[in-house]
Amino acid sequence: MILLSLFLTMQLMGQSKYEGPKTIGDLKGKIEEVLKETQTPAVGVALVQGDSTIWVTSLGKANLETSVNADENTMFRIGSVSKMFVSLAILKLQEEGRISLDAKVRDLVPDVAFVNPWEKQAPILVKHLLEHTTGWDDLQLKDYAMNDPKLTLKQGLDYNPKSRTSRWMPGTRMAYCNSGPPVAAYIIEKITGQSFEDYIQNQFFTPMGMESMTYFMTDIYKKNGAALYQDDKLQKYWNIIVRPSGAINASPKDMAKMLIFFTNRGRIGSLQLLSEKSLERMETSTTTIGAKTDWNMDTVWETTHLLTKASFTARTAAG
Repeated sequence: MILLSLFLTMQLMGQSKYEGPKTIGDLKGKIEEVLKETQTPAVGVALVQGDSTIWVTSLGKANLETSVNADENTMFRIGSVSKMFVSLAILKLQEEGRISLDAKVRDLVPDVAFVNPWEKQAPILVKHLLEHTTGWDDLQLKDYAMNDPKLTLKQGLDYNPKSRTSRWMPGTRMAYCNSGPPVAAYIIEKITGQSFEDYIQNQFFTPMGMESMTYFMTDIYKKNGAALYQDDKLQKYWNIIVRPSGAINASPKDMAKMLIFFTNRGRIGSLQLLSEKSLERMETSTTTIGAKTDWNMDTVWETTHLLTKASFTARTAAG
């Protein structure tokens, strides 16, 4: 399943201007063409402007076997977009003076096993967990094969710590890694005394008005969840061993509210959940060699703008 929340129209040098859809109806038709061409059962769409939702729906079938139509309440598995809430939570705690991005992970959670051959000169810091610069490997096949919904976050971290070995000095290069964000989530648990999922529910999902967003296969997901397919075969629900890295289920209605939160720079209605300064930090890499020499993603996007004459905002799933 695909969750569609952003459309970019770019004018490439030497190419004629792309004539995009003019109306919601045109856009709907184009999306339906893509669904047919790619044989994708359903897609969620959330189009917002300021505090307003322009178009929120799903297109296609939520279940091919029962021919149920997808709608704005259909829940999709949003994968690594889930990691963004780990970053948001850490930044919120930093605003409250309860943690620092520069804190040493070893000091905060000495009960989490990891290996860093450069511990003395380059300890792993909280910001390395969020920017994927620990040097750790990704989760291993053994981790992905585990499918136990009852595991706590700490049990998930303890299951196979071998991936958490720095292959190069932390804070020098980036390699996408599902192992870092759950350690940051466990730090959140230690600081707040709550489960990570409860903290996110109380501090973000509820204030943002997300009525169904969840890390679990809840009753509402059983009712509204889009059926999962691989190679046209119906798949069972998969419980990722470390939920903070990719377990969230969300409807287009939920995702519209998430988009509004970001476009309004941390504000939902009159409530400022997170400062714009924190969001700017979330959008800026600082810990790679390139970032330290000012050759970071800001430079890349600016270069892209100059080459393409396009203007857009990009945000990664890593947060």
